[in-house]
Amino acid sequence: MDETRERVRINAKQTAKGAWQFDATFEDEAASVDIDAAASKLLEAVNAVEKKFKGDGKEIAGAE
Repeated sequence: MDETRERVRINAKQTAKGAWQFDATFEDEAASVDIDAAASKLLEAVNAVEKKFKGDGKEIAGAE
């Protein structure tokens, strides 16, 4: 059985004005990657992080 070796990495950092911004990376060791599936997983992870930060009262950089 082939094991999928993929992960999403998200780094959060605070700007000088106090807002939070995220750098997100999707990594996969497969020979070929389904770009649509990778984009969906990346977006799902970023949305989850944004929701958590907003729920804690944190300002997200670029949010209006």
